[in-house]
Amino acid sequence: MWFADKTGFYFQTMTKKDIYREITKNPRVELGFWKPGVGGGTVLRAAGSVEWLNDPALKRRSFKERPFLADLGLTAESPELVLFRLRKGEAYVWTVATNFAPKQKIRFGD
Repeated sequence: MWFADKTGFYFQTMTKKDIYREITKNPRVELGFWKPGVGGGTVLRAAGSVEWLNDPALKRRSFKERPFLADLGLTAESPELVLFRLRKGEAYVWTVATNFAPKQKIRFGD
């Protein structure tokens, strides 16, 4: 994952990677974020369908914030550099203590 804000969870990948081909065929994803803590920690799970982004300014930002992309032979204009985002879906928080409780799903996005 690249970053998250109020507009969604943002990712960057390359067209030759498996994840690109997989999401092209099926854009539905589930994300998991673990925060260590007492009793096993906390997990945020978010699910929905991703959307591909064709935003030159965002690609330039990705390239600037992730300088390792140049080591892969990419530029901010490379068509092999692709961006996608999970903008809307459902999320919930999981802990060991709430493992068997009904999930309190939170809708996010439009």
